[in-house]
Amino acid sequence: MNRAKLFAASAMAAVAPAIAPRIAAACASCGLADGGHAYTMSAIFLLSGPYVTMSVIGGILYAAWRRSLKREKAAQAASILKQ
Repeated sequence: MNRAKLFAASAMAAVAPAIAPRIAAACASCGLADGGHAYTMSAIFLLSGPYVTMSVIGGILYAAWRRSLKREKAAQAASILKQ
């Protein structure tokens, strides 16, 4: 490499860290004054996901079980009345 190319490459390498925060400000969490808020919310969302999923599945199963109990009681009452 000649001296001009070497100087240009080293100048770009020296200027890049100074420009990087402005480029990183495009990130949703890097440019905010309270940058930790975005990380906190994403962690809460990811940690609550399995609990919410299992709660919804459990609620659906419980509702189906209660519905089957009601149908069973209605069928028993109908069979008693027929006798």
